[in-house]
Amino acid sequence: MTAVFRRADNLFNPSIFPVFLYNACSGMAFATIRYKSQYLFQDFVEKSSLVSLYDFENRENFFHGVHKGTKFCLLTLSGSDSPVNQAVFSFFAQTISDLDDADRTFSLTTSDFYSLNPNTKTCPVFRTSRDAEITKAIYRRVAPLVIDGSPEGNPWNMSYQCMFHMSNDSGLFHESEMLDAAGLMMEGNHYVRQHDEGFEERFLPLYEGKMVSFYDHRAANVIKSPTAIHRKNQPQYLSLEEKMMPQFTAKPYYWVNEKEVVKRIGMNSWWLLGFNNVTSSSTNGRTLVCTALPLAAVGHSEPLIRDARAPHLLLSVLNSFVLDYIARQKIGGTNLTLGYLKQFPVLSCNQVRTHETMISAAILELVYTAWDLRSFANSLDCFGPPFVWDEERRALILAELDALMFHLYGVNREDVIYIMDTFAIVERKDRKKHGEYHTKNLILDRYDAMTHAYESAHGTLTNTPNSKTPPLDQASLTHYSHQLAKALATHYQTNISPPPAHPSQAHPASTRPSWTDRD
Repeated sequence: MTAVFRRADNLFNPSIFPVFLYNACSGMAFATIRYKSQYLFQDFVEKSSLVSLYDFENRENFFHGVHKGTKFCLLTLSGSDSPVNQAVFSFFAQTISDLDDADRTFSLTTSDFYSLNPNTKTCPVFRTSRDAEITKAIYRRVAPLVIDGSPEGNPWNMSYQCMFHMSNDSGLFHESEMLDAAGLMMEGNHYVRQHDEGFEERFLPLYEGKMVSFYDHRAANVIKSPTAIHRKNQPQYLSLEEKMMPQFTAKPYYWVNEKEVVKRIGMNSWWLLGFNNVTSSSTNGRTLVCTALPLAAVGHSEPLIRDARAPHLLLSVLNSFVLDYIARQKIGGTNLTLGYLKQFPVLSCNQVRTHETMISAAILELVYTAWDLRSFANSLDCFGPPFVWDEERRALILAELDALMFHLYGVNREDVIYIMDTFAIVERKDRKKHGEYHTKNLILDRYDAMTHAYESAHGTLTNTPNSKTPPLDQASLTHYSHQLAKALATHYQTNISPPPAHPSQAHPASTRPSWTDRD
């Protein structure tokens, strides 16, 4: 890839260098190149050398004989004796005239880089100036998940783990044919053998990213494709009927001895919080996909967030549309790494706890749909049977959660509409199924109901996202969150009947399979 460097007039002579600078911003290069480019770009930021960076795709054959998808950038740098506090950017340009489009260019100050990406000082990839302004405003109100080197930079107290690497640890994996031949019996999705000496040998399922989705640890089984040349292990998606069976479990392709799992996660875990590390906003409806998992083996395509305070509350924030919108501004490739995750703006645990009762009930019904996640329910003091998988109720619960998250992030109604309209794949699927953008409409309905509840409770919308004096920083946003919680407790009426996690929505206790007796 070639980047064209154009130095500021009277400071340097213009030159052309073969570099991978744009990939430092978007993360689309090979790891080694990206690592080195990151520090090159960081140096430009720290020395206030950036004047402008215009990113192009070679669609109009600027360079003949070069693939049209190849990217290059026009970069203008200032000398050390002429620092520049504000640089101009444009991404995904195809013609020179695109640089004259005010909607496609935006400015970032040196302080913006420190706010948006404090750990790496690299550049988000904004398609429009509005994306840049919305994102910058959110970062002024909400801090990144983890700020490296800061004593208060990890408010959720999270750590990160890749439990099993699919290549390096493959010697620990066992296929079903091998376990069947050895005489082990299937219990749920565990393989078990009772030995005459009185001890039990147990093999746990190895979950992969392709097996799970939003609040769904049973999205797919993994089977070996008879036709695939590469990536032979493919997902086989569960039917709605299967998901409505609370004793039904997703089947992986591999199993791992329980002892190996315990070595990595210990004995005191209730459940696991994972996220898909392979993503693509251009082909997938969503970018950041998180889920709760039962205690099991987990492959590196589903990294784990460990030791977090109130992990079920963190799950609700990570799966929100508003954070997903930010994530797609930050990820240029298809690999969601820890470096990206740590720099996403994530509401603090204290900000979310104010709404814990409402969120916990919603998360409980969304997650606890099968007996194998009973430990998750127990962690929330629920000891009854799982909840029925009901598509209509789940849509309403998700919409209420997302509406709340838009409020907690301080996003006004016009920007909610804009953000939802950027999820083109979600909209297309909705219009095919419902004849309208159903997801957006449900969220706006609940968003408006929460705004009305606030106004009814406090007699004003002053100092709210939908006023002329919106929350502009973390302190004012936290104050708004507390005031909103009071309003929702007294003046908000959910449209979900009965409300989330109501016992009447659970399966009969008689559906409990015998293999859960071990717990």
